[in-house]
Amino acid sequence: MNISLREVLDIRYPSDFEWSPDGRFLSFVWYFRGIRDLYLIPMDSKEIKQLTVSDGNVRTYSWNKESKLIAYQKDEDIYYVDVNIGKPVSLVVSSKKCRNPRWSPVSNELAYIMDNDIWLYSFDSHTNTQLTKSGNVEDFKWSKDGGKIAFKVGEKGKSGWKIFSIKDGEIIWESEDGLCESLIWMPNGKKVLYSLADFNYISRRYLLADIEENVVEEILTEKDERGLLFEVPPIVSNKGNKVIFVLLVDGWTHLWLKDLENGELVQLTRGECEDIGCEGDSPVWTPNDDLIVFSSSRKNLTERHIWSVKPDGSDLEMLIPLDGTSVFPKVSPDGEKIVFLHSDPYEAPDIWMFDTKTRDVEKLTNSMPKTLTKEKIVAPKIVTYSGAKNWKIYACLFVPPNLEKGKKYPAIVWLHGGPIRQMVRNGWHPMQIYSLFYSFHQLLVHKGYVVLFIDYRGSIGYGREFMQGIYREMGVSDVIDVVKAVDYLKSLGFVDKERIGVWGISYGGYLTLQVLTKYPDVFKAGVNIAGVTDFESWMKWAEENYVLAAAFFRAKLGGNTSKNKSLYMEASAINFIKNIKAPLLNLHGTADEAVTFKQLDELIKALVKEGKHFEVMYYPEEKHAFEKAETWLDAFNRVMKFFEENI
Repeated sequence: MNISLREVLDIRYPSDFEWSPDGRFLSFVWYFRGIRDLYLIPMDSKEIKQLTVSDGNVRTYSWNKESKLIAYQKDEDIYYVDVNIGKPVSLVVSSKKCRNPRWSPVSNELAYIMDNDIWLYSFDSHTNTQLTKSGNVEDFKWSKDGGKIAFKVGEKGKSGWKIFSIKDGEIIWESEDGLCESLIWMPNGKKVLYSLADFNYISRRYLLADIEENVVEEILTEKDERGLLFEVPPIVSNKGNKVIFVLLVDGWTHLWLKDLENGELVQLTRGECEDIGCEGDSPVWTPNDDLIVFSSSRKNLTERHIWSVKPDGSDLEMLIPLDGTSVFPKVSPDGEKIVFLHSDPYEAPDIWMFDTKTRDVEKLTNSMPKTLTKEKIVAPKIVTYSGAKNWKIYACLFVPPNLEKGKKYPAIVWLHGGPIRQMVRNGWHPMQIYSLFYSFHQLLVHKGYVVLFIDYRGSIGYGREFMQGIYREMGVSDVIDVVKAVDYLKSLGFVDKERIGVWGISYGGYLTLQVLTKYPDVFKAGVNIAGVTDFESWMKWAEENYVLAAAFFRAKLGGNTSKNKSLYMEASAINFIKNIKAPLLNLHGTADEAVTFKQLDELIKALVKEGKHFEVMYYPEEKHAFEKAETWLDAFNRVMKFFEENI
């Protein structure tokens, strides 16, 4: 039973699912063949209804208060659709870029960003009003009472929050500047809770600001001299008197509760496990604040399950014991249902629903092509090996079906991005981009390759020390983790020791370049997708264009480029290009928002100067993670051809 590339590209990927305010509907975005459309699941019938049929991508969307209209961003324009009629209507089509439509919680007004300023459209008066004129708005949030809008502005490597009063027509409050991350409105609309990190990204303060009294109280600080991880925004209870923080205080990612009435901070969960699923995942409160629902690896480090705990830390319970990965829990407005994303070794991520009363679990979407049956799928075997400094490295091993005795097979090592990701899971990854790569590797396994996914140091899932393992060691110990993966593969009797390739995307592409230049005899060939070549030049770009990522890596590299020149040099493959021996394929999108396309230019110049063998393909208008189906068709065909010719 073989798998075709068409089957791989025909797997759908659901995301961004939300309950309607009245709980009668579940909306979500479904990616299929390069297009993201909006879908609806009525709870009375469970029959999926497609709301948009577009030639573009639905980016963000928002329900109105009556649960009747959904406003959404398609590419860079704003539309809305009546869920009962299902006919999209164009609201704002402009030569200027539009994004993030969000309904007022209490009125028929829709705020959105156009040309980096906030505009307000009234469905009652059919008027369109510009609220801000700063030209640098990054994001915004309505207050619960609909009377104010908090918006984030950023420029010259820093950011801050401001609050605009709809009634007064002016800005009534401003935060101090710094590296601002999240902001949450308190239910009374008079206070906001926001976070502020320092420029070196080693300290983050959580501040509770009373807008009317102009009083700011610091309620929590987290510090790590080796650098912070990206924030999981705090979760305020519905009554507004308690806040859940996801913190690394004891070395693992756990839940902590801050009581705003008595000021106490209490740890709710413990153990050698991570109480978070993946990037974007977050705990949630039930409507009456009696439970916190969250994703956790406390049963198995390479799985995630949905758990619950009471605000006093009692009754810790695994609610949904499905094998595999369950993340992104969303509780219905009445508290009776929990929807979540689930995948396992044989099925890609789908939306499932849990009934809190009957304890029944129901699958709501079906994303696998009918032809891609369970019998075709090769399940991973979770293995470990010793990496740099003898650290335990987790890996997923995929072996071709029906191994022939005595035959030696080529092998491929796959490197995820981040680096704060966890690719080693019991099945499909919950994030779309890594789920796609999981699918593609199924095809490679059927073509006769042994495949090894590895979680090199810096990955999440294994505690703080492992996550901080690249501190002042980028391009050193993490690269050795990759080299040691080859030693593991060579220990298997069915792997051809002379035919092992490596590839990865983003930080995985960066590590591919590092290992090919620093250990030129280890791999036979490599593929770099959107990897950083020169961290010094990337940092100069990122400090203006990708501020938080720049802060994250600046901390890992011990400060700015002038302070630690040697660390930046070691972390940059551009300085070792002369050593490379293996053929190299490079793929990059020209509109990459995370790794500027200039990085590919610098790499190609160096390769040409040194007379190295390489291949390259750039994709016009594609982002960091490619989106168009035709791009992936071309890219994957190139990768297959490259590995076939070279290993």
